[in-house]
Amino acid sequence: MAGDRAYTDENPAGDVLADPACAEYDPTDGKLDFVQQMIDLRLKRGLSQRQLAELVGTHQPSISRLEAGRIGSLSFLHKVASALDASVEIRFVPRQPASARRARARSRAK
Repeated sequence: MAGDRAYTDENPAGDVLADPACAEYDPTDGKLDFVQQMIDLRLKRGLSQRQLAELVGTHQPSISRLEAGRIGSLSFLHKVASALDASVEIRFVPRQPASARRARARSRAK
């Protein structure tokens, strides 16, 4: 798997989000901001993907897939959140007009 190739113990973030095989995740579109929040929280806790997987009771490739934006189930998200001493919050937010999204992407690029 592409996410597995990017992961190393020396690079616990795995650079998964930069992997071309994970092109479905675009950090500028805001759709999966929680993915970056989850990665940041994992790193803040000092955990590698493998260590988080052990706490969750799964294998490292499952965490890699989640961090690549491939969400399996809500129950899995709850397990990961619990292992990170966090909670899951899901909201529906009205979309911005396309012009506002472009302006937001330009401001992030600066």
